[in-house]
Amino acid sequence: MPDRPDIDFGVRKVKFLGAVFIFLVFVSSAYGGGKTEEAAADPVGKEWVLCVSSFDVSALPASRRIVGEVLAVDLVNYLSDISYRIRMSPEYAYYESTAWLRARHEAGGKLAQKRNQRDELLFKGNAGWRYEKDLKTIDKEIITLEEEYAAAESKIPAVETKPDFHLTQDNLRGVFPPAPKPGGEYNFCVTQKADGLLTGQISEYHGRIYLVVRVYAIYARSVVYEDSVLFSSEDINDAMQEVGNRLVMALEGTPRASVAVTANPETAVISFDNAFAGRGRVEPVERAPGQVEVRASAPDHVTTSVTVDLFADELAELQINLSPLGSSLVLIDVPDYPGTAVYQGSLFIGNTPLELGLATNHAGHISVETPEGNVGSAIIPAGDKPEDAALYLAVIPPLEEGRLDRSRRGFYGAWGRFWIALPLAWMASGVASTVIGAYNTNQFRTKEQYDEAQAYRWVSVGLTAVAAGFALESVVRAFFYVRTSSKGEPRTSRNWSQNRR
Repeated sequence: MPDRPDIDFGVRKVKFLGAVFIFLVFVSSAYGGGKTEEAAADPVGKEWVLCVSSFDVSALPASRRIVGEVLAVDLVNYLSDISYRIRMSPEYAYYESTAWLRARHEAGGKLAQKRNQRDELLFKGNAGWRYEKDLKTIDKEIITLEEEYAAAESKIPAVETKPDFHLTQDNLRGVFPPAPKPGGEYNFCVTQKADGLLTGQISEYHGRIYLVVRVYAIYARSVVYEDSVLFSSEDINDAMQEVGNRLVMALEGTPRASVAVTANPETAVISFDNAFAGRGRVEPVERAPGQVEVRASAPDHVTTSVTVDLFADELAELQINLSPLGSSLVLIDVPDYPGTAVYQGSLFIGNTPLELGLATNHAGHISVETPEGNVGSAIIPAGDKPEDAALYLAVIPPLEEGRLDRSRRGFYGAWGRFWIALPLAWMASGVASTVIGAYNTNQFRTKEQYDEAQAYRWVSVGLTAVAAGFALESVVRAFFYVRTSSKGEPRTSRNWSQNRR
């Protein structure tokens, strides 16, 4: 029997199926509709390590670049006297979250490894009695590991608030690694196993030395301290003492300040530096000494913002009384449908015709619904509103009964057919690949084998086409589903400035 040509099953079909699968998963995502336990007694993060890098002296003449190493050694001598560091709230939260994630990761890794061992029992080929015994043992271990994972997930580790301060061993030996490029500070700290990085830049300014030092902290992923000093060569000792003392104070940490806020009305939202803090009243909150912006806002009231200076070991208490906004009476009416329900936002406020007091400088949303189900809406802009104005809203009838439901069922039906056809297409593809591969590698090919391989090939191609057809149908029906649902959105006709007199 003469050799028949190899059947090229085509890797392109498999790639096409993969692309269809990824695309349909994207479409699906687009249209698819406590109390912690007491922390452990032994806190984590008992050390805070600083790495001092070599100073940037590229702006100095070659003959004076040795001053960079001299100043770095002087600063290390000052920093060697630091024995501890006080962790502020943001830093504490970072190490607390990191320790919690690490504990969960370790417990989850052990659990996943044990589950993999359980799955591997099926492939070891052990005798039945041995399999049952090993399975029972591993199941007990899995239960224990699941309890350990649950405990790790529910228990937030305690973090040392006053860790020991250390320099890296290289720094203590007088070795200063090259400073990282901008943006590489985090990876540098991870490599050096340090919590912070001290860098410096030295240049000349009219014959004097200009020194800039910066401290990068891994918890903030940014520079948390920066200082500079300009001095002559004769004053180097005094200058380094001044810079060193300020740097020691910054790295040791400062005592915390506190701030408490009471706002009126009680529903007022309070924020610190644009971060939500509470409603109505905020109990004393620890903050770093310095300035903090306190903002209070409430519906129908004027938003108030205050900048407060916080001092170490002191509590700042604020009382904020918000002033009500001015209001205007506006007539809300739907001329053709008297007695229509009126909603302000999602709150029912009465039936038309209705006079409503609206805040002068506050935007709002008014919607109406007739007893027949017709709806309409209007967005009221912020700004001065006329005292004696009327707002007339037009309504549109609802969608034909059952139309949206039919469109929804059509989409989900096509989506379900696709997920039935897709696995069949994949299985047919695998069988066809096996049969065709066997035919192509067989030295004694027969016509029957060729016909069989071709049959499997066409079955696979057919099922792939069916799956692709259902995928296309899902996309089309999804489009019409969204289009049909959007037709129910109200179109508004309004006359805002018409005077009622």
